[in-house]
Amino acid sequence: MIVTAQGWMVGLWLALIVSTVLLTTNRVRRHWMLVFITGAGGYFLWRAIPGMSLNRLDGQAALIWPAVQKASWLGFHNGLWWGSWVGVSSLTVQLFHAVTPLVGTGSAGALGAGALLGIAAVIAIYAVGNRVAGRRGAGIAAVSALVADSFRLEVGVGTSIPVLALAATLFLYAVHVCLTRTTRQEIILLAGAGSLMCLADPTWIPGVVIAIVVMALAYAPAGQRMRVLGVGLLALALLTLPNRTSTADQNGGDPLADINHEIRFARNVEFAGQSRYGAPSLAAFKRDPTGTGNPVGLGDYLFVDHSVPVAVGATLTGGYKAISSFAVREETKLAGLLVFVLMVGGLAYLLILPRLRMLFIIPLVVSAPSLFLASRHAILPFEAGMGIWPSLLVGSGVLVYAISRSIENQARARLRGFHFGRYSFPAIGTGCRQKLSGPSAGTLVPTVVECDQNRATPITAAELAETRDSTSI
Repeated sequence: MIVTAQGWMVGLWLALIVSTVLLTTNRVRRHWMLVFITGAGGYFLWRAIPGMSLNRLDGQAALIWPAVQKASWLGFHNGLWWGSWVGVSSLTVQLFHAVTPLVGTGSAGALGAGALLGIAAVIAIYAVGNRVAGRRGAGIAAVSALVADSFRLEVGVGTSIPVLALAATLFLYAVHVCLTRTTRQEIILLAGAGSLMCLADPTWIPGVVIAIVVMALAYAPAGQRMRVLGVGLLALALLTLPNRTSTADQNGGDPLADINHEIRFARNVEFAGQSRYGAPSLAAFKRDPTGTGNPVGLGDYLFVDHSVPVAVGATLTGGYKAISSFAVREETKLAGLLVFVLMVGGLAYLLILPRLRMLFIIPLVVSAPSLFLASRHAILPFEAGMGIWPSLLVGSGVLVYAISRSIENQARARLRGFHFGRYSFPAIGTGCRQKLSGPSAGTLVPTVVECDQNRATPITAAELAETRDSTSI
């Protein structure tokens, strides 16, 4: 199949769709920036696809797309919600199959599906940025995602990168919802987003469970914490049950077969030929990297084959490699460097804010197994870092928001007035001045000009977080 649609056509089509949705919901004046971001994203993410449509799929895309072609809408083993695939991301197969009516089932469809889901991820990043840091922060976060070469160059080649980014961003949105208010409704939302994380990468399942426990016990109202926790865990179990049941039915009754498959490969990569921890010989590993050696689970590999200090250190090493991979800038050069600096600075700023720091800590806990695997060269660092990448983007938006607000406040303070002798003029154009000293100090002396008070603006989530008790989590 040959793709003839050009990047500008796709960008215009997507911009029209987004503008129509915003017009329908009466939000186009507030989020007009999203229309341009979506259009630009459609152009940049699609522009290389026509020239690559005749190329053969390779790498991860060569494993994902055959599964997409065999997927169905309602099948128990290969359906949209309850299907399961070992060796590839189940959510990637499901979402790629969902957009096949738009991109087709030919090999070029893998490239188009990745580009469209990449745009969906950028829109989700804008939504999270808008919730945390307003429209200004949302624009910075979304533009940073498009400028990042490591993301933009990966979404159009048929890998799972855009789906992982989308799932992680939706989960980050749910985490922020729970930071502001954690009741049964919010914890169910977190469980729903967490189920997408479990489908996207099964090694994230333990971290999602930990996230629900932490959010329920730390932020639910006193006296309701155990009830909220139970509702969250029950919702997660019900939402992931179809996928786990399908996995068990296809793999001899093992509901964690997809996790064990990935862990066995990582163990074989690290210990093959060393006659330790049930790893195969080098010859057997070369013949079958994933099917040789003794079976091993995630817990045994992390904490039996390795000590706890080694596991923690390797996870941090994987995190360092992942963040370093975000700095790739083959095309953007200076703009890419600026975006990376903003991301790192935004991360540092998030970590000093009382509640907003959880926007990085929770995704880091969820991503810990994949970061450990990246340190053992079992998966690529950028793929392993998809769980924390949206946090850095949102952090860049929060940082720019905070800096710009500080500049605006300083400028407003300078325009607010000046001191002359015993009098202070509160603001330019105001109708009163205050006496600073003398018998009637503190009294207001009227002037000729009428008072013009500044209009109050609603406090944003970023400002709200800065007013929290610094001793809170």
